[in-house]
Amino acid sequence: MQIIGRDKVEAAYKKHSGWKASLTKWLAVVADAVWNNFMDIRQTYVSASQVGNYVIFNIANNEARLESIVNYVDKRVILTSVMTHKDYDKKVYK
Repeated sequence: MQIIGRDKVEAAYKKHSGWKASLTKWLAVVADAVWNNFMDIRQTYVSASQVGNYVIFNIANNEARLESIVNYVDKRVILTSVMTHKDYDKKVYK
């Protein structure tokens, strides 16, 4: 999958250094993945959630949430946000 928004990952692990290994691994796994639907994602990441148009990944032992939009046709994952679990809980999805 093509990953758009890698800069958000770098910014997140600069702010939260303990997330670097998990985020770097996520980038590598997703770059090698071929996902055609959400069930394909769940085979790779059991804890991933579909919330409206977003796919949410639990990262760094559940400390972080990575919010993305997955375009299955174009094979792209667009990172929209990397946030703490606490900040994610404050977010309202429609």
